[in-house]
Amino acid sequence: MTTLAILGMFVGFLFLRVPVALAMLFATLVTLVFLVNVPLVVIPQFIVAATARFEFLAIPFFILAAELMNSTGMTMRIFRFANVLTGWLRGGLMQVNIAASVIFAGISGTAVADAAGLGRVQIEAMRRAGYRLPDAAGITLASCIIGPLVPPSVIAVIYAISAEVSVGRMLLAGLAPGLLLAAALMLTVYWRARTGRLYVPEVVLPTRKERRIALREGLPAIGAPFIILYGIVSGVITPTEAGVAACVYAILVAAFWYRDLTFAHLKASFIRATLASSMIMFIIACASVMSFVITREQAANDAVRLLFLISENFWLQLLLINLFLFLVGCFVEGIPAMLILIPVMLPLATQIGLDPVHFGCILIFNLLVGIITPPMGVGLLIMANITGLSVWSVFRGALPFLLPLFVTLMLITYVPQISLFLPDLMFGRR
Repeated sequence: MTTLAILGMFVGFLFLRVPVALAMLFATLVTLVFLVNVPLVVIPQFIVAATARFEFLAIPFFILAAELMNSTGMTMRIFRFANVLTGWLRGGLMQVNIAASVIFAGISGTAVADAAGLGRVQIEAMRRAGYRLPDAAGITLASCIIGPLVPPSVIAVIYAISAEVSVGRMLLAGLAPGLLLAAALMLTVYWRARTGRLYVPEVVLPTRKERRIALREGLPAIGAPFIILYGIVSGVITPTEAGVAACVYAILVAAFWYRDLTFAHLKASFIRATLASSMIMFIIACASVMSFVITREQAANDAVRLLFLISENFWLQLLLINLFLFLVGCFVEGIPAMLILIPVMLPLATQIGLDPVHFGCILIFNLLVGIITPPMGVGLLIMANITGLSVWSVFRGALPFLLPLFVTLMLITYVPQISLFLPDLMFGRR
């Protein structure tokens, strides 16, 4: 009863347009005052304890690396590099869009950074080439989901710390699902272009000189993802240190290779990274108190009983879990939703036999799909702002790409080795 009350108040505050973090804090405060006999001193205690984790230092460094890439023009170089690699495929710049998202995913760590940073470059290039704006917005929106799957991933770091699993295992677990999603999207674009369901202007391939320039300028820009991946996989550096290495690499490349780093670039990047990181950490702090109340009221046990009451079939239970997570993702933004769901859903997942890392991939993927679905799709709003289209027009452009998203989600759900193969290979079986 208490859990339903706190969640109901949280949703009510959201409908009143209270910011997500404050909605969680206010709902928890009201619950502690009127429904739960717990001293209010636990609120500052949990806020401090939740943010005083060394592993969380990875978050601002990953965000800063992406901001440095954006402010110094590396995103445009990544797009040109991807154009050389995949621009010749049927689907043209839509294939380039997906490939560039895969590369940038190894830097940004967030879907919002991918959509707002690289997405602006992609939309403008496709608009000039003659693509329909809804189609351009749709594929950009669908491909930005790759960002939080491929390491480094801010949401994966938060899940790993909150669920008390290895950060390295969690980051590696998202690599194969991210690449699988990219392949599914590319096949969908190819099929729709081949069958005439998608309007694709005539492809203008880069000249030999343009290819040389794109490769020469693009190769240094894509070095950061390899530093991050190699460092984590080899065990030479921790995920936090990998974020620092990526920032240093971005600064050195921009300053000494491209020679276009200025103090204004550094200042703007640090300000944006500080604001984004502060917002995420404030959400984590407020969610920790709500999670304490939900855990204390044993909501996880109630969820387990309800699931087994509905069905004891493992395959159907997985389907029901996915349906529930997807619906939550449609109404609550990814990180707050995940922090609320972990104390309830993780015990349920382990009870039915899911590996916590595997469940993390399922949870993250479902919540990411919520970025492109109404009514709370943050990605829809970003794309509408970039393109000048209505939210409904952007959603219609993204609608055909929901099928490969759901197919990929089902594969990840029912074939756990897609997520667990690399972590088991590099770190050994749990």
